[in-house]
Amino acid sequence: MRDDPWLAAIVERACRASGTPCVDQVSHLKEEEALGLARRGLYGRPLLHRLKAYSALPLRANALRRANLVLAVSDAMAGYLGRWSSRVRVLPSGASAALLELPRDEVAGSLVYVGTLHRMRELEFLFDVLTRVRRTHPEARLTVVGEGLEPRD
Repeated sequence: MRDDPWLAAIVERACRASGTPCVDQVSHLKEEEALGLARRGLYGRPLLHRLKAYSALPLRANALRRANLVLAVSDAMAGYLGRWSSRVRVLPSGASAALLELPRDEVAGSLVYVGTLHRMRELEFLFDVLTRVRRTHPEARLTVVGEGLEPRD
């Protein structure tokens, strides 16, 4: 299961019925994010998203309590999820920059965003960050990789 409390409830029951260990990977707190974005009017119909998020929170808590193993993407996430399960382990995503073996002077001042391009992400802050970085690294550049959920994104 991954980041979907509704599906987690179904999968957890199937695992229990078949005797299969259930592993829940959590890399994104979708419900908390949806609530925050709905409060700010950045996520479609705010009332609908609040209702969906509030109804999913107890499902996620139940799935975490029942999972044989919970994989969190970071120590901070593991600490947060630990309120529901003592079986939380950290499995970081991504790759270490050390694997790239790039000389430090080649990557200094490089900013990269990889992700979904959508107004709810409020990516305008990247330009503020670039402006600040250019104060000390005038050659800094910003690379954006991703695609939008909708054609206008």
